[in-house]
Amino acid sequence: MDTDLSQSPDIWSGKPLVSLMDHIVTTHHTFCRQEVARVGSLFKEVIASHGKDHPELKQGAAKWVKKLRQDYDRRLGKVGGR
Repeated sequence: MDTDLSQSPDIWSGKPLVSLMDHIVTTHHTFCRQEVARVGSLFKEVIASHGKDHPELKQGAAKWVKKLRQDYDRRLGKVGGR
């Protein structure tokens, strides 16, 4: 997409809705997917560092990250996530 988003907020005025939808999916949904994956990696680091003293982290964090990813995938799948 060749749209310069540093322009005014009216940048999408007069453009096809599909262009805005494509921008949201390719920019924001991609970012969110990357961040969900990063959260999972960060939790692995936390567990590696603190899991011995806090065994509850492993099970609790794993469930939370799995639920976060499933919820995210389910929600974005409904709006054409990639």
